[in-house]
Amino acid sequence: MRAESSGLLRACLSLCLAGIAGAATTPIEFLPLSNEASPRAGTGLGSSRLLKTLAAKPSGAWKLPKLSPQALYALVDIGSVSRLMVIDSTTGGGFDRLYFDDNADKILREPPREGKTSGGTSVFPAIECKIKLGSKLMPYCFRIEVEDLRQARGQFVAHNVFIHVVSACCWSGIAEVAGEKRRVFLSDANVNGFFGDKPGKVRVMVKDSSQLIADRLFMAPEDKKLPTDAGWILGDILVIEDGCYKFNADLVRGEMALSASTVATGPVEVPTGIDRLSLSDERGQTWIMVASPSEKTRLPLGKWRLVDYEITRSESGYIWSVHGTPPPGESILYVGKKERSLALGEPLQPTIDARKSGPSALLMMFKMLGVGKEDATISCVSLSTGVRSRPGAPKYRIEDDKGEVLAEGVFQYG
Repeated sequence: MRAESSGLLRACLSLCLAGIAGAATTPIEFLPLSNEASPRAGTGLGSSRLLKTLAAKPSGAWKLPKLSPQALYALVDIGSVSRLMVIDSTTGGGFDRLYFDDNADKILREPPREGKTSGGTSVFPAIECKIKLGSKLMPYCFRIEVEDLRQARGQFVAHNVFIHVVSACCWSGIAEVAGEKRRVFLSDANVNGFFGDKPGKVRVMVKDSSQLIADRLFMAPEDKKLPTDAGWILGDILVIEDGCYKFNADLVRGEMALSASTVATGPVEVPTGIDRLSLSDERGQTWIMVASPSEKTRLPLGKWRLVDYEITRSESGYIWSVHGTPPPGESILYVGKKERSLALGEPLQPTIDARKSGPSALLMMFKMLGVGKEDATISCVSLSTGVRSRPGAPKYRIEDDKGEVLAEGVFQYG
């Protein structure tokens, strides 16, 4: 564990420092975030990681307060060390107490942090701690949210309690892009305490969605306090409007640089409505991240693999998200001097995937496909709670050529 952590620290430091020497730098500052500014799910600065819930105290010389038999445990890997966290209940019902190893000294001190419980969800106040980066202790802030599904599932076991660690901080500064000053936000999207992680070759499954392991970069007008776009997964080349840029940050010094890249580019027409594109070379070593692409988008010349895309849309207090992944045989994109067009995204087509399962069984699965036959996963997040939920069924109305209503009603889920 210690060797892996030190390797991660070296990788993070080299990423933060590489390329910033000689570039025009601007200040970047630490920014703690409220629950509203960093929801657990959906777009924006909020992001979370699911911890492994433990029914018994893990091995180690931990000093614990007096706990009830209902207490559950989890190890939180933030920075270069693992810290113990305990959730407990004063009522025998929902979890309303949280103990944490704030100082990484294996001592969980009183008093506990008190959470607010609604239904099966408990939300605890933000935890502020220090993480060692190089020779300096840097601030970090996160919070814990607990989903208790034991009652709903009728099984009172630890694996029916889901503990989420949610990033509640970012780094922010002002940079100039295409002659315009913009506010930049660097988020710890994989919630490991380090900022600046780029995606690797491995993709992981998080519940029912496939996502890249990497941090994110967001932008907004200079006078805005929060991002107004879907952001970029932090890659080697960021495509902003019709230009290519490289981003570097030295958090120890409090400096960042967003500099234009001189790489040769070619025109690519991207369907309207796409919020984000991710591409890589075939080996997964170089990554291109595109936010808010358009018909004028220009990408670096060469052979690229389309990894995924994202469509987001706000409607009636909810954020709808479509995450698309193209089939392996149709994911290659050749960018040259002549314009290329991408066929992907909406409208989505519902399909049934039927496969044999054994000598006499047929397995049937419902799937949504995009224009380019890519797999599309749809999710919906409530803006008020920050968690996935299903909104009320949409209404419909049918009119004739003269605008007279022929029929109206409400769709049904099913």
